[in-house]
Amino acid sequence: MSKIPIRVLKYINEHPYQRDRLKFQIVVTEKNQNWDKCFDCDLNDLTKFRDELTVIIDSLTWYQRIGIDEAIGSKIVATNTSDEICMNCSFKRSVNCVTCLSVLQSPLERKLYSRLLESKIYFEVQQPINKFGKKAQIKNKVKRTCV
Repeated sequence: MSKIPIRVLKYINEHPYQRDRLKFQIVVTEKNQNWDKCFDCDLNDLTKFRDELTVIIDSLTWYQRIGIDEAIGSKIVATNTSDEICMNCSFKRSVNCVTCLSVLQSPLERKLYSRLLESKIYFEVQQPINKFGKKAQIKNKVKRTCV
């Protein structure tokens, strides 16, 4: 099941006396249930539903869209406008920006991070390695928090 348990199905109403032949069904799947809730609608209802979703989505701020709070978003905006590395970065106001500004510890790491992302090279941020170049296991590791 997808993260959003809503599907929209299109079907043709075969009833000969009904004028609206094209119909839609909005199917909502409830977690831990053996059945779905179905709502039949026409194109006007479906369009209205889409427009209501668009209004809600358009009202979100950029930091709400990526799932961070306003205080962190404000710090990112301030840094994006004043920091030389941020000014040339193509990942402004993204989840990658949060990682770059809150986890990475030096300008060199931040530049490398940006270049690796642009090159689509897989890597792990702040992954300790041992003297053999393998992942190091750290006992009593403390998780870092954002900004």
